[in-house]
Formats: sequence, C-alpha cells, structure tokens
Amino acid sequence: MSFNKITAEEKSRAQKPQVVSELQKSGAAWFGVTYADGGTASSMRDSLMAEVLRTSGGLRLTVKDAAGLAPTMKAIADILSTQYVVTYKRASGSAKEVTIDVKGEGLGAFYSRWAPK
Repeated sequence: MSFNKITAEEKSRAQKPQVVSELQKSGAAWFGVTYADGGTASSMRDSLMAEVLRTSGGLRLTVKDAAGLAPTMKAIADILSTQYVVTYKRASGSAKEVTIDVKGEGLGAFYSRWAPK
C-alpha cells in the first residue's frame, strides 16, 4: 500500500517499465491512497498509478480533505482483511491475462490481471 500527496515531489529514479516489471514479479497487489491537496500532480507517478494499480489487483482511492483519510484507510483495511485466495489449474497454452467475474449485488473482485508464470 502507498500513500502520496498530489503535490509531493517525485523522488524516484525508477522508470515506469522497471516499476511494472518488479511489481509483476512480486505478485503484489498495489493499493494506493492519494491526498488531493491541490496543486500540480507528478505526471509520472499519476500515469503509473492509473495504469498499474488495477492491473496488479489493487485500487487507488483519492481523498480531498484530511477528514476523509481515516474512512479511506479503513475501507482499504476492510478490503484487505476480507480477501480469499482462489487457486486454479491453468488451461493448456500460455495466458496473457486473467479475467474473473463475480456475480451478486454489491460484490466485486480485486485480482491481478497478469497471468501467473
């Protein structure tokens, strides 16, 4: 999980392909909270988060004021504490992407869209 402020200066020297590759290799789901404190965002960080968070199986939530931080962090904690591990046998061939459907009112699924090795 990560927390960032919109106006925080980007300090990382890692390039987007390297971050994506390392995240994919780790198998981690990336959940991020962004505090929209006004001002100009970091274009590299924002494009990376927009592209990679859902693909990794995570979620990005944006908070506009400090009062929203506690409920947002609780929402992510609730998501993380109610996860299930689903295992499956890979069909023959080499899948590039995983798709999971969930049926039922109010249900959703957070899962990595990258096919396991």
